[in-house]
Amino acid sequence: MILPISDRMPSKNAATAPFEFAFSAIGTFCRGAIPLALCLALLLDSVNPGRLAGQQPEFIDREPEIKAAYLYNFGRYVEWPAGVIGPREFVIGVIGESPVITPLGIIAESKQVNGKAITVRRIRVEKDFKQCHLLFVPAGQDPKFVAAILKAASDTPTLIVGEQPDFALKQGHVGFYTAQNNVKFEINNQSAVKAGLKISAKLLSLGRIVGEKPGK
Repeated sequence: MILPISDRMPSKNAATAPFEFAFSAIGTFCRGAIPLALCLALLLDSVNPGRLAGQQPEFIDREPEIKAAYLYNFGRYVEWPAGVIGPREFVIGVIGESPVITPLGIIAESKQVNGKAITVRRIRVEKDFKQCHLLFVPAGQDPKFVAAILKAASDTPTLIVGEQPDFALKQGHVGFYTAQNNVKFEINNQSAVKAGLKISAKLLSLGRIVGEKPGK
């Protein structure tokens, strides 16, 4: 039995909170989405910092599923300005192609963000961009295309998440990175504040803070 861990708030215990948040992210995708054995393997692997770098799980590459679940959870722990999120949907935009799209779509079919249905919007050309609440920038996209979309998104209160090195520091608000074979994230809180976004203290405590520190 997989417990409904995706609905739990991260623990106040600093030692276990990162692991519980990983449980929340993976548990979100596990329920009803992939087999029980795979869920258990994902959960165990997410809290195993001692796994050897070359020792990969045999079943699947778990990274897209974990990132998709993280994107969902980011929506739960960020506050947008009043009136930005409509009463019916929470929109996640994805630039170009990414293996994250499939698991993100599975999550969108069964989950909500603060009571709002999730819409996954594909952005293949510049004219596809419309204001969204969270924008994911996969690695390997055309730099000019990405720059044009980011310029448009920067004029709106959009949480911008990417996976290129130093993304949060140089281009957006949250960036994925890997360490000890685990998916982690860094946060540029000052950049998010300038965009009108309020990232919860709980989420800030779990990410690696980059950029200008508060009060500087």
